[in-house]
Amino acid sequence: MTYPLSLQGKNALIFGVANERSIAWGIAEELHRAGANLAFTYAGEILEKRVKPLAESVGSKFVEPCDVTSDEQIEKVFKGVDEEIYIVKSARELLDELNKKDKWLLCSLVHK
Repeated sequence: MTYPLSLQGKNALIFGVANERSIAWGIAEELHRAGANLAFTYAGEILEKRVKPLAESVGSKFVEPCDVTSDEQIEKVFKGVDEEIYIVKSARELLDELNKKDKWLLCSLVHK
């Protein structure tokens, strides 16, 4: 598959993977195919056992716990990957950010 947007050298933080059938995992696979480096979070020990092997299958070395209902845990994860939280307000702004040449972290997180 040819991707209209190369994510080579970009970093993506994935929240919400439950197993190989989850939407978040499907998104992670596509980001990996587009060349992105992936980092993952999981919520709880049961999900850790499912997420770690999936993360390893795409070469991810960053797999950390995160309860997405906790602002403190979300901030801790972002600090762990040495990134700041930046919120886009529209699809156009997201596309503009994606097209920047700088290395950065791509993350989609719906919270509250």
